[in-house]
Amino acid sequence: LWLLPPSRHFRAQPLSLRGLLGNFALHLGNPRLRLLFALAFLLMGGFVALFNYVGFRLAAAPFNLSATVIGLLFTVYLLGIFSAGWSGRLVPRFGARRVLLGGIALMLLGVALCATPWLSAAVAGLALFTLGFFAAHAVASGQVGAHAQGAKAQASALYLCAYYLGSSLVGYGGGYVWEHAGWLALLAVLATLFLLAAALVRRL
Repeated sequence: LWLLPPSRHFRAQPLSLRGLLGNFALHLGNPRLRLLFALAFLLMGGFVALFNYVGFRLAAAPFNLSATVIGLLFTVYLLGIFSAGWSGRLVPRFGARRVLLGGIALMLLGVALCATPWLSAAVAGLALFTLGFFAAHAVASGQVGAHAQGAKAQASALYLCAYYLGSSLVGYGGGYVWEHAGWLALLAVLATLFLLAAALVRRL
């Protein structure tokens, strides 16, 4: 905090429940923000669901990986450092909608590779899936600030609420699908969520 530069373009407001509720109503009445909140729910929910249960898949046949090796696969999260910044630089050139669709396309390709019985393909799928997710999330969260008509911090708060609500509900629901229908069924559900997300992006 000490090293951060002073904030700019920020005006503090007194804490008021009426003001807070009014700002939330303003944001929820904005159709573009509602689309972005729905995107946060779908993308984060699918991301958490895949990583919640991929470990069980890799521990079973034909992979039979140890818990240590499975844990090391989570280092693909580091790819998010690259893709988040990379996607932001692409927005001025291609537009937010195209970059979002590209991120979702990478997620769908990752899901497809995770359906294969080959370890190398599954690892590549996890890597592409992670690249796509963090790229899409970085752009979507940035668009929240661009489309919010004031009270941008509260707009971001609503985005994050949708983001973590998706991780909770879809992450939990994915376990039910995994337990009762198996891995391929879970991937099919996730692919459906991401196709729905792509349809929402096309409406932005």
